[in-house]
Amino acid sequence: METNVVLYIRVSTDEQRDKGFSLQAQERKLREFCEQRGWNVLEVFSEDFSAWKGFDRPAYRQMKDYLIKNSKNLSYLLFTQWSRFSRDARESHVEIQSLKKLKIEANAIEQWVDSSIPENKYMLAFYLAAPEVENDRLSLRTKAGMQQAVRQGRWLWKAPFGYSNDTTTKLIVPNSETKETLQYIFSTFASGAYSFEEVRRFAKDKGCHLSKQAFINMLANPLYTGLIPERDERGKVIELHRGVHEPLISEETFSHVQAVMSGKRKPYQGKTKGNYLPLKGNLICPDCGGIMTGSASKGNGGHYHYYHCQAKSKCRNRYRASTANEAFEKYLRKFQVGKDELYLYHHILNDVFKVSDVEREQERKSLETAIDNIKDQIKKLDEKLMSDDLPMDRYNRLSAALEAKQNDLITQHATLGKSGSEYGSYLKYACSLMGDISGYYSRASHSTKQKLIGSIFPEKLVFDGKDYRTGKVNEVFAQIPNISKGYKQKQSNNNVELSCWAPPSGLEPETL
Repeated sequence: METNVVLYIRVSTDEQRDKGFSLQAQERKLREFCEQRGWNVLEVFSEDFSAWKGFDRPAYRQMKDYLIKNSKNLSYLLFTQWSRFSRDARESHVEIQSLKKLKIEANAIEQWVDSSIPENKYMLAFYLAAPEVENDRLSLRTKAGMQQAVRQGRWLWKAPFGYSNDTTTKLIVPNSETKETLQYIFSTFASGAYSFEEVRRFAKDKGCHLSKQAFINMLANPLYTGLIPERDERGKVIELHRGVHEPLISEETFSHVQAVMSGKRKPYQGKTKGNYLPLKGNLICPDCGGIMTGSASKGNGGHYHYYHCQAKSKCRNRYRASTANEAFEKYLRKFQVGKDELYLYHHILNDVFKVSDVEREQERKSLETAIDNIKDQIKKLDEKLMSDDLPMDRYNRLSAALEAKQNDLITQHATLGKSGSEYGSYLKYACSLMGDISGYYSRASHSTKQKLIGSIFPEKLVFDGKDYRTGKVNEVFAQIPNISKGYKQKQSNNNVELSCWAPPSGLEPETL
């Protein structure tokens, strides 16, 4: 009976430069091997693709389909060395067993393993592990080389916004098209005159289309001052090195930007035209029921702002904006919480967070133990597979179930990252807001006032020239007027000075 074989040859981009690894050289060796034994070569599959990630490779997938369709007429899948087959030992064992089920033997002509001899499994394990060890060693050498280059002040990655990669010198150089935009972004934000989102919107108009997080990372990147950050395995900056590239931002400007980002230097909140009409679009006319708009009229040497019915309305209701705004701030005081109630609320939740921290840590440890147990189970499955004590179909089913469970536990573990101390900033903010909601509203920017109105009043407000009313109030705020005003704090020496908790200029603790 004739022996039919399929040849598989593979190189990666780097290996093409290495002697003896070219596709032509591999195919020549394989064909000579088959000719000497009188074996028929039915098909040759070749590809230029890395084998670091198992068998998800274009030509290999195509070949596997061919092997499945023609398995009855095939005896061998041949390659020159086991490193051509794969560089992942675990994936290799799984694939070898999969081919065995098709009655096809995978083997390397330069590292032949006689599978009929049980002891040869040791040799096979060595051949499969060697490429993986080589990869790991190469990875360590690469990391060490990159670390040394960083210490020499060289940026090795894709150039960030404002720079370009110079293919000749392998350095980053200022980009003539984006350099000025980058400098505009830093100088504008450093002034403190605009919020983060306003600067990002300005930058977008100038061609900078970075996502919110990428924009934040850019503003915090010391690379623009001429420094290269060296990071540890977790990505934390451990040292800054003077780079060989040209800086685009002065250290003074960069420091101002960091001060604004950290909240130590608050963005200026000047009066804008819109700030005179924060209730625009949120008022309903008490007569016609239409949504009132707002505008300014000029007279007596200045501009006077009004809320009024729209032109198509016949009732012509109109209220001076200053009167309506003042009445609204007074109306908001109905939803403020007294200091005594806030004191109790603050300390109760503090205790809850402390208890939650302990429970959260216990649950984290429990999940870590469960994850380790699953890893041990997967390892035992691998050992059983290698010793032929476990059929391939059962192995695939069990390992898939274990890995799915492991991923679920890892996700649960990641969600337990926040501690009560992190929630403390939100609690502190909430108390400050609830204790002085009217004052906070009066100091807020126009956009923040609009958000606050929408948060408290899901439906439009009705103003009759003196008082406000609304059909619905947020459930949390609706309960505030019902809180007992007779509560007296028993221990006056434990009084909390909530007035010093000045809230930032947003509807939540500042995270940019």
